[in-house]
Amino acid sequence: MVKGWLERSGQPVVKERSHPAGAYLGDYRYLTKTRFGHKIFLDTRDVSLAPHIIMDGLWEPWITAQLLSWVEPGMKVVEVGSNVGWFTLLLAQKVGEKGRVIAFEANPDLTQLAFDSLLTNGFVDRVKLHNMAVSDTTGELTFRIFGRYLGGSTLGKVKPRQLKKLGEEVKEITVKAVALDEFLTAETRKIDVMKIDVEGAEPKVFRGMQNLLKENEAIKIVMEYSPYQMRSCGHDPAKEMAMLRQLGFKFYIIEETGQVSPIALKKLEKVDHCDLLLTRDEPEVVLEHSQRTVQKISWR
Repeated sequence: MVKGWLERSGQPVVKERSHPAGAYLGDYRYLTKTRFGHKIFLDTRDVSLAPHIIMDGLWEPWITAQLLSWVEPGMKVVEVGSNVGWFTLLLAQKVGEKGRVIAFEANPDLTQLAFDSLLTNGFVDRVKLHNMAVSDTTGELTFRIFGRYLGGSTLGKVKPRQLKKLGEEVKEITVKAVALDEFLTAETRKIDVMKIDVEGAEPKVFRGMQNLLKENEAIKIVMEYSPYQMRSCGHDPAKEMAMLRQLGFKFYIIEETGQVSPIALKKLEKVDHCDLLLTRDEPEVVLEHSQRTVQKISWR
């Protein structure tokens, strides 16, 4: 069951509700409660995350469990691509009062929703949320916002056939962008865990934090891997992932069971889309951790 499976992630879970609970607040804003007991604000126009959170109280439970299994109280966590703050809330609770979360979201409307959720749940003292993109340089970039599929908004180019498939329109805005090597100060450069989901711009994030990746030897990174989206942002997926391999990272696919499976760089080149765990730990350590904390379960 969902409750038992998510408990293994180390996060408290409230009793599974029998029906959706929430309230429409007007102006496309909806307030609901997650399976973890967090109150979260959503945009009712969204057809990516919002329907799942409203009806199920969950979003990407396999990533949720795997990510949270690596986070401990007092840790320093960086999240790039917060969207409405689903993971931001969970990370804030897991790091506790002595931990810190630094989060980034380029969409100003989603940033506001995430901030309101953090404020309502009492987490603003442990989370610094920035309305900006993360890239390989500091400056300004064009950000493309989908009208309904808000989770797909991107720094990359959007092809007409993609818009037709989704029944979408795109609005372009100019956003501030930062490179983490330049943006993070001496007090915030220690990173234990990182979550990245920026619709293909992940290579830009990594290129802008080369020094941080070298400084934080034990860092654990959970990321979305989409070669198609990376190419839309002007990157060669194979080349970019090889660069991370040269920095000592090993790759693990996060399965929908919540467990992880090691994957070689050559095999990764043939994958269309997946979620990855990146770590420098030895495989036996990672697999033991996954087996111990998640195990083979079902959340349905």
